[in-house]
Amino acid sequence: MAMSTTWSERGKDWQDIQKLWVGNAIAKVERKSLASVINTAKFVSVLSDGSTDSAVCEQEMFFVRYVEDGRPIVKFAASVHVERSDSPSILSAMQKAISHYVKVPCNAFFSKLAELGCDGASNMTGQRNGLIALLKKEQPSVVVVHCFTHMLELVFKDASKSSSLHEKVAATLLMGLYYFYHRSTVNQAMLKRCSSSLKRKVRIPTRVGGTRWVGHLHSALESVISP
Repeated sequence: MAMSTTWSERGKDWQDIQKLWVGNAIAKVERKSLASVINTAKFVSVLSDGSTDSAVCEQEMFFVRYVEDGRPIVKFAASVHVERSDSPSILSAMQKAISHYVKVPCNAFFSKLAELGCDGASNMTGQRNGLIALLKKEQPSVVVVHCFTHMLELVFKDASKSSSLHEKVAATLLMGLYYFYHRSTVNQAMLKRCSSSLKRKVRIPTRVGGTRWVGHLHSALESVISP
């Protein structure tokens, strides 16, 4: 039995190694292709956004946008760990993404940089200490574009808050349900037993708010009204 378990574990380890090897091979080819595009393009743009991975570590993701045959193309460049989410740390991560992963000299990349696409946070768009201010030292002509999706989400959020129904549903009902189940494993167990008795999928109420406000609100509503 012990021998069988050992071989099973070895098989799983070998599968993980294969996946890692194939993933690295694909990444190497894609980055080489992206480097070739950047070296031949007249202008490029960079899109940047932060996220937290499963290990609760801050990651900054970078995408490169360029024009090919009149069509805008967006390619993933790299995801780089950052200790802090301030502008110097993000600039350092961007330089690492371009020079270390894509293998393009930073001075050559910045000489072609036309635009930074990002959310409207001050660490990105601040004219004195934001990332755009640091990029302008490398390329004075670069402009910043506030992501339209982020802007639309902020508009939707402000419009929703002007309705009294939003306060009753989002702030009172949904958040009340979230805290009722989130803070009590007993209540969660009761909900699971009820869902099992009714032969329905268990839907634990989720939190409303956060950086992806519309998505979180949608998920919270789904957990309540979905059959």
